[in-house]
Amino acid sequence: DNVLHLVRQAGNTDLATLRSKDNASYVDLFGRHLLTWPAALNLPAALAALLLIIAAGRGSGALRPKALVQSLLLILLLIVLHGLAGWLLSWPLGRWPGIHALDHANPGPGNVALFTASVLLTLLCAALARRRVDGNAFLFAPWTVYAFLACLLAWLLPGAAYMTLLPTVVFAVGAVAERLLRRRAVPLFAAWAGLGVAAYMAVYHFIFMDVLTSFVAAQLKTLPLCLGAMVAAPLAAFHCQATGAARRPSALLAVVLAATTVAGATATAYTPDRPRSVNVAYQQIQYSGAAAIDDRQSQAAWRLFTYGPPDSDYARRAGFAGEQLTFRRWGLRESPAY
Repeated sequence: DNVLHLVRQAGNTDLATLRSKDNASYVDLFGRHLLTWPAALNLPAALAALLLIIAAGRGSGALRPKALVQSLLLILLLIVLHGLAGWLLSWPLGRWPGIHALDHANPGPGNVALFTASVLLTLLCAALARRRVDGNAFLFAPWTVYAFLACLLAWLLPGAAYMTLLPTVVFAVGAVAERLLRRRAVPLFAAWAGLGVAAYMAVYHFIFMDVLTSFVAAQLKTLPLCLGAMVAAPLAAFHCQATGAARRPSALLAVVLAATTVAGATATAYTPDRPRSVNVAYQQIQYSGAAAIDDRQSQAAWRLFTYGPPDSDYARRAGFAGEQLTFRRWGLRESPAY
């Protein structure tokens, strides 16, 4: 479907108009619009945003060394807890090791559990920050990290710079404007605007991780959520400080997390409409290890290979007899297959 649309578009386009001397950065918006700009603007925009954030932070007194270090340590704790939570949830949610997320018949409860865990950790971190760190410093700290990441990505990996560049630019411009126009010490409006873009990036890449991994490695699926949690925690801390309301939402999220984890662990991964995918290929394979003494080591043969452990029942029914042979997958690592 994608290739057909691409061919049609190319067939109806004057190819002479497609010449360009520069690379482009791009990201789609809700699958309907493609936002593009010259990649050469990434590094200057990231550096400018970093300088604006530093200027706004110094003007509001948010970049005092002690308070900034405390805030950065709390952000680091939040990132580590996301990885730990994903690793712990990988045990109940990844009980079907042979199912890729794109083939899972019921991935919804597991995804909700991971997202709920991220929101719960954000609230807990906000409650801790309310008592331990300066709120203004805690607000500027994650955006300073964002700006440094934007600079690093723009330099080393321009195609990925949009992840942190767009939220950083929105916050930086908003913070300076709010500082000049409203004389506010804490740029809350700018922080909310930046959070909107950061949350889009977090959910965007959380969904994208389904292409790369499954619930067996749930810790990898939770890491993109840090993009939103980092900048959401300071705003949640301000809300908790103003209302004192943190326990009830946290308790409710804990109940939702427990319920969705149980649902994800007990949900059937295979259904008649969504059976487990199996790949069968006829190819020339250079076997190694125990297969080296077998005369099949250089013959073309049917090979059964799946995501995760092989389906021994299908192998038996399809006529793949005997022990699995070892071959070098992608020419890199040893992998067994029938």
